[in-house]
Order: sequence, then structure tokens, then C-alpha cells
Amino acid sequence: MDISCQSVRKTYGAHVALEDVSFGTGFAHTLALVGPSGGGKSTLLRILAGLEIPDHGEVSVDGKAMVFKEAWMHDYRVRVGIVFQGYNLFPHLTAVQNVLLPLQQFHKLTDANQRAIAALDRFRM
Repeated sequence: MDISCQSVRKTYGAHVALEDVSFGTGFAHTLALVGPSGGGKSTLLRILAGLEIPDHGEVSVDGKAMVFKEAWMHDYRVRVGIVFQGYNLFPHLTAVQNVLLPLQQFHKLTDANQRAIAALDRFRM
């Protein structure tokens, strides 16, 4: 996946989380994002996942500028996922039910059960 940012800025009120972020990854299989606590790593990842909208700048994935409108984001989110640092599972659901939820509700997969079990088996869960 080729990711690039050009002059990306994101603020939360008076707090500047990202200021003039510009980079390009080329086609990378694995990418590490490192920096100090409060350095904007999570904010950048949330923008790349389409969960936040930058105040300024452009983000491109595979040469296509991200359009932060719901219709465009729906098609984009089918290809992109995010695993949060905290435990964001539904505590009243089993592991299989937590994995099944987006596969059934968002992706509308008819083979969701098989995929969920295969994913959990892959990680020996």
C-alpha cells in the first residue's frame, strides 16, 4: 500500500496534534510509526483509517486522494482496518461474536462464520 501525506494538520481546539505532516511510504508491506507519547501517531493513524478528518492537507492511498465523505469512505473502509491500542471489544460478546460483528453487519459476508473461525484459528485463539 502506498501512503502519502502532504501538509496534514489536525487540531483539537487549541491543541495542535499534527502540524505540516508530509511523507510518502512508497509501496510498503510493513511500516513502523514511532515517536514520543503525544507525538500524533494515533491521530495520524485515525486519519489514515478515515476516523478523523484533517483540518488541512491531503492524504493519498495508492495514488488516490482520500475523500472524507461517507460514500467514498465506505468503499475505502472495506479495504482498511485498525486495531486500537486499548481493548475495544464488546465484553458481553464472545471472541467469535466480536470478530463476526463487522463481517456480518458492515461487510455483509455470507461466509462470515467460516472467516471468523479461520481468523481465530490462525492466531490460535
